[in-house]
Amino acid sequence: MDARSTLLAVALLALTLPAAARVDYGPRFRCQGKSPLGMSTYDLLRYCGEPEAVERYALRGRGRGLWLDRYYYLDRMTGQSFTLEVEAGEVVDVIDGERAPPTP
Repeated sequence: MDARSTLLAVALLALTLPAAARVDYGPRFRCQGKSPLGMSTYDLLRYCGEPEAVERYALRGRGRGLWLDRYYYLDRMTGQSFTLEVEAGEVVDVIDGERAPPTP
């Protein structure tokens, strides 16, 4: 492989890595057949319904007024719990069965 081909391959890899980081590898939690990753809070509530509980945490070191919300859902058929992390109004992570929702 010559230097030009190598440079082109590295450039293409650098451009595709951010997209690959956002790939949904299929968390088992679905909302009306849709993956909640990338959904807005509005769409999350629209497609998934009300969560069992919500917790809010201040994000330190990221500026003022930034919050991380954790939405806890429970699959009543399997008993499996799912934690959805929402930052700046967008679902950024789905955690399968991390822990049960907090009790009120």
